[in-house]
Amino acid sequence: MNYVGVDVHKKYSVLCALDERGRKLREARVEGNAPCGFAQFFASLNGPSKAVVEASWEILTECKQWADPMSAEAKRE
Repeated sequence: MNYVGVDVHKKYSVLCALDERGRKLREARVEGNAPCGFAQFFASLNGPSKAVVEASWEILTECKQWADPMSAEAKRE
């Protein structure tokens, strides 16, 4: 299992993935909060991932266009 922290800003997001032991696997900045940037980041990780998102309500509302398609494809537990 991978654990990903996503810090969403208005013009970009920063992602950091850790393994089960807390070792950093990968870090990236997604310019423009582009859906393909998030998809590429998660596709580059081996195995399943769980993510947490840190953002203000205003930013999450603005980023709804990428959050909805990603959540629809996510595996539900």
